[in-house]
Amino acid sequence: MEMKLVWAVRVCTALLCIATLVTGLWMLGEWAKPPPHWGVRVAAWTTAGLLVLKAGLLWARRWLMLRSPVSLTKSSTPWRWHSAPSADSQALIRWRLAGRIVLTFFVGLSITSLGTWENPDGELGRLRAAGAKVTDAVIAEPPRHVEEHTYISDGQTLTSHWSADLTLTVPTAPHGGRMVFKDALTSGKPRPGDHMQVLWSPDHPDLHGYIDKNTDLRPYADGGRWDLTPSSAWVTASLTLLGLMLFFGLPSLTLADPEKLQQQAWSPVDQSVFAVIGVTAVAASTLLLDSNPAEQHLAFCGMLLPLTWGAAALALRVIRHRRSA
Repeated sequence: MEMKLVWAVRVCTALLCIATLVTGLWMLGEWAKPPPHWGVRVAAWTTAGLLVLKAGLLWARRWLMLRSPVSLTKSSTPWRWHSAPSADSQALIRWRLAGRIVLTFFVGLSITSLGTWENPDGELGRLRAAGAKVTDAVIAEPPRHVEEHTYISDGQTLTSHWSADLTLTVPTAPHGGRMVFKDALTSGKPRPGDHMQVLWSPDHPDLHGYIDKNTDLRPYADGGRWDLTPSSAWVTASLTLLGLMLFFGLPSLTLADPEKLQQQAWSPVDQSVFAVIGVTAVAASTLLLDSNPAEQHLAFCGMLLPLTWGAAALALRVIRHRRSA
């Protein structure tokens, strides 16, 4: 029976890794879709459920071992037939830790990326809900309120973008195809005759439209679609979390004692703590999806998750070391 529970834990861990990866990828591609994002919610709670199930299986194994202790010493039979925790090699233990670190930071990135989703009450959200289309348009009149936006790099003043109120000729638009776009963002100084992509709703031209050189407008068309095209916020979050992962993850991966890591992986107490953290993160994220606006809160939650997970893992190993000393 003990070996069945060991295999049940291993299978549950494999399913947990798959569910975590699927949830993360699903979240990364949902940024342009409108709420309520039921697919993400179901995937996230499935991952949380597997965390709880894994902890429960480890508690069942602990209870069984207390009732009828068994030897967990390494068997002379091959590892594939003898899968007791002590049979795991140091390389496997470290690879498992590396995978856990990468997945935890990946989920943190995915939650942070939820902050790139457009507020449904904002301009892009209203256009998406109105069935907006992406259309090629031409500047028909001299731009108004033209403003150059600059930044300083290495002592030089450089242009980041231009903003202006533009009157464009949009095919099939009412009023002779003329539409006004307020505060349009362009990469170069706009001039009459320039072509650009615009997001607008043929059914609701009163919503005007949207132009932004920093935003890929295509995922917002036709009610929004799943898309993995990185946004600027997506890239920023990736670089930030990558730095945190290298700073906190590499020391743990190279300095941690494999025996202590193995004990933690099979400890029902430790895995229960991780389950609580995971369920809390899922609950907080799904609640924040309903808040308005959710961007800053979700970004904070995404950054906090891997740091909390790593701090808890380190604290639990320190406590175990002090108790065994």
